[in-house]
Amino acid sequence: MAQTPNPESPLLKLPRFFSLKADNGKYLMLKSDGTLAFESDTTTRYTTHEAVYNANDSNASFVICSANKHFWRRHSSTSAVVADLKNPPSDTDASNRFKLHPEVAPGKVALSSVHDGLFLKRFNTQYHALLKEPNEIVSMVEVVESSYYVVNMPEYVGLKGNNAKYLSCLSEPMGIGGFPDQALDQVAYLLNGKIALRSNQAASWTSNNYWKADTDKWVAPRGDTPDYAECQFDPVRVNSTTLALKGSNGLYLMRGSRSWVTNNPDVVFAGASDYEETSSHLVVEEAVRSRQIFNVTYLLDLASASEEAPIGVAYGSATNRGSEPAEMEISASKTTTVSNTRSFHNSFTFSESITQTLTLGVPFFAKESTEIQIGAEQEFGNQWDETLSEEVTYQTTYKVTIPPGKTGTVQVVISTAKLAIPFHYKTRDTSLNGVEREPVDRIDGVFDGVLAFRTDADIYDGTQTYRIPVPMKLNVAK
Repeated sequence: MAQTPNPESPLLKLPRFFSLKADNGKYLMLKSDGTLAFESDTTTRYTTHEAVYNANDSNASFVICSANKHFWRRHSSTSAVVADLKNPPSDTDASNRFKLHPEVAPGKVALSSVHDGLFLKRFNTQYHALLKEPNEIVSMVEVVESSYYVVNMPEYVGLKGNNAKYLSCLSEPMGIGGFPDQALDQVAYLLNGKIALRSNQAASWTSNNYWKADTDKWVAPRGDTPDYAECQFDPVRVNSTTLALKGSNGLYLMRGSRSWVTNNPDVVFAGASDYEETSSHLVVEEAVRSRQIFNVTYLLDLASASEEAPIGVAYGSATNRGSEPAEMEISASKTTTVSNTRSFHNSFTFSESITQTLTLGVPFFAKESTEIQIGAEQEFGNQWDETLSEEVTYQTTYKVTIPPGKTGTVQVVISTAKLAIPFHYKTRDTSLNGVEREPVDRIDGVFDGVLAFRTDADIYDGTQTYRIPVPMKLNVAK
């Protein structure tokens, strides 16, 4: 199957993680009840939203989720947009799908509802679908890339402290120790954007298994529900592997000793005023032994190609020294190497070190055209990203009719382009204790790469120049 890139695709026009700034100078932020409002002066985790492509839609619509990992919903009576759907809207749910309209004004975009085409506008501070045209300043927003703030965690994690041991509940006090299979926590994203952590180890003997940061006590799985403020933590990204957790008292969880509680130096309590303190750092490790990724389905209707750039040029020429027009042969040949970068991404924002097996076909541009095709399924190893060096060869001879006394030329140019395609897939995980979990459908895959795109010949016959495509041959360098 071949597919021409969709010029309307928002994939390369809208960052995966973005913030929206309105005409009032404020950013659209998630509030504690799941509503959205243009009320933040700066970009933060709570102003960061994610575009998700869960339907192969030639109209280039998509769904959006916020920092609470809940999806946007258009309120049926007020038309206000809120982020309170736990599951993504279906591909037929037009009322909760959106479309991007780029460059409605210099540096500005607009969003519309797929349901009736109405454009979203700032109404007081909320975001409502009310306008038929994006011609009012209240409908125009500035897009800011905001991946720096995102904290998207896997469902099952181990958290490792700066003593290289894992947060666990082997005994009181509840400190950092033990081994990964004794340190399994289940992550739940709450409507207000915070997270709760359920200790699977504690769940084996008590219903009070949510980690709780009681005042003047070490952190322990004492909560029977994540509804307690003390069981809710605000995750802050430190780097690509590490986060810090802010408790309800405004302080970060840290490892250390509090003599009036215990002299154990490895207890965890909410006592750090700044997440730059290394004692507050927790390395996120996905609590999975291995993962299989399969049933990859590319959403080719949303494929996008951009940033075409020439990387190789070959020349040839011939001069007609006779007195009559003559058909002459002009040859041009070139072999050049292209580093084709091919990456497969998901929405998790922490480095994944687990053993993964990917079974999928790799997209490429078809020979003699700019259509996208998918190669035969292959099995890849541990990494989502790979770079291949490929030799691109072309050698062609053109017959060109050249007037007397004129010189004809051929210039052959090979170009690369940036390609992006969303995809869906299934995962099957094996837990740390060897149990194979049920397969999970996921909608957050994106392939991107810089690939050999096309080869063109510009032919000058002594009077005019015209362009024709050239077949190119790819040879993967061993």
